[in-house]
Amino acid sequence: MLLEWATASEENNTGFEVQVSQDGFNFRKLDFVPTKNGNTVIKQLYQYTDKENGKRGTRYYRLKQVDEDGRFEYFTTKAVTFTEVASKVKAFPNPFTTKVTLDIAAENSGQVQVTMWNAVGRQLMERTVEVEEGFNTVSLDMNGNLPHGVYFLRVYLDGKMHQLKMLKE
Repeated sequence: MLLEWATASEENNTGFEVQVSQDGFNFRKLDFVPTKNGNTVIKQLYQYTDKENGKRGTRYYRLKQVDEDGRFEYFTTKAVTFTEVASKVKAFPNPFTTKVTLDIAAENSGQVQVTMWNAVGRQLMERTVEVEEGFNTVSLDMNGNLPHGVYFLRVYLDGKMHQLKMLKE
């Protein structure tokens, strides 16, 4: 889940605590995103990817902006609903260079088999990853020496094979 926000200006800003809640009232810290420039009048763009596994139902996100002197301010809470899970797999970025991220929506917790094949059918990689029921994010470090070209990721999930065509830059 990619979260994006921007600031029009910043004064004595140290950064943003990204918080999440299942009920919209009891929040916990996911991570801290440091400022790009704590004192600026130029627009700053920020991103954070929620990589927690097992996301489902409605999750509430909010930002806690923290100043250098410890003062803070909360920003508007945003609700994101993760619909009922039907086994699905997405891979990005495409084209990739050295890293591929898989978003896996699993009907059940368990192991997922991930393989990578080149265009002539040679298997180049095989990994087993643990997933939880719901939405999962998995990062794969790819061999930086792979030649440019077309590759196929095969993900065996919940008894089905998902094949994704990927392009190596």
